[in-house]
Amino acid sequence: MDSKQHEDPASERGKDNEVAFLENQGAVVKSKSPSNAALLKAGLKTNLSPSEATAQLRVLCRKFAALTEKVKEETKVREAAEREVRRLKALLGNEASPVVASCRAETQAYVRELKETVGKLKRELRLEKEKNERTVAKALELEREKSALLASPSPPTQPSPMRATSSQQDTSSSSLKHHSAWDKEQVNKIQSTLKLTIEELEDELSRKEEEIQTYRERSQRDRARIKALEDEIHARDNAQRAAQEARRQLEADLQQAQTEITNELENMQRIHDQAREDRAMRETLEQQLVTLGEVNAALEQRSRALVRRLELASAATQECQDLKMQLRDAEVDNETLMQTIRNLKDEQFTREKDWKVRLESVKDEKSQVEQQVCELQEDLASLQAQNSLFSEWML
Repeated sequence: MDSKQHEDPASERGKDNEVAFLENQGAVVKSKSPSNAALLKAGLKTNLSPSEATAQLRVLCRKFAALTEKVKEETKVREAAEREVRRLKALLGNEASPVVASCRAETQAYVRELKETVGKLKRELRLEKEKNERTVAKALELEREKSALLASPSPPTQPSPMRATSSQQDTSSSSLKHHSAWDKEQVNKIQSTLKLTIEELEDELSRKEEEIQTYRERSQRDRARIKALEDEIHARDNAQRAAQEARRQLEADLQQAQTEITNELENMQRIHDQAREDRAMRETLEQQLVTLGEVNAALEQRSRALVRRLELASAATQECQDLKMQLRDAEVDNETLMQTIRNLKDEQFTREKDWKVRLESVKDEKSQVEQQVCELQEDLASLQAQNSLFSEWML
């Protein structure tokens, strides 16, 4: 693709040169001969003298030279058209894009039509050259006949007596009149023939100029169509490169998202392990609370027994006082233990609350990440489907 882009400026310069060449050729072909009207008027003169007939032949020679130049210009235009055909063939041969390949049949048909037109133009040019050669040969033959007629000596006059002078003069004047009438008749024939030939040549030249203009316009349309096809090819190539870049970017984003998901899963696993440890600690604390409750119940039962013993015997006052002291100590220990248990409960509740908040946030992040993963997978599937469709279309 880079080589094609490097070759595009050279091809564009070649196209511009060819367009300028064809425009210059068109300017030359379109320009009429500056002396056509004068030549036609000169050809329509009557009662030509020998000098005027010679001038008319010179005019005919100039006309033939102008027609020869026209033929040469048409040949140059034909060669330019052939070069354009070769350039189009080279362009179609080097281009492997499916867009150009789809238009190749139509282009080849147009190339064949252009070849047929060029062949037809060659045949017409050959016929025109032969016709011009015949016209020139006929004009030269008429020139030779006229020169022979003008150079033919008049009938010789013999010396005679005075009585025969008048009769000889009458014969001479009648002979000159006869030759003059015949010369006028031949000149009129030559003029009519030359007039018809000039009109035919001018009609043929006009038709050739119209055909050349048609070929030039068709060539310009074809160049514009090829330029549009090349622009479309470049646009499609740019779109394909952009799609590939977007695909690579999406693959990188998907890889990054997968890495983030893996990290989040590891964090969640650590959180679950820590929550399991917290549950085990909570169960241990609950068992300790049950044990403390049993101890508290036993202490209460003992205190009630001591109170009953105090009521039954006053002698056991000291023992009751001791038991009260023990009970007070036990109550202090119980209060301390209860305070410790409450602190542990508060700490456990705070920790559970924090872990619940973190777990909820992790769940939300997990759901968001899973949603992003689903969206990325859908985008990737869509891009893969588009890529496969585009690949099938290219194939």
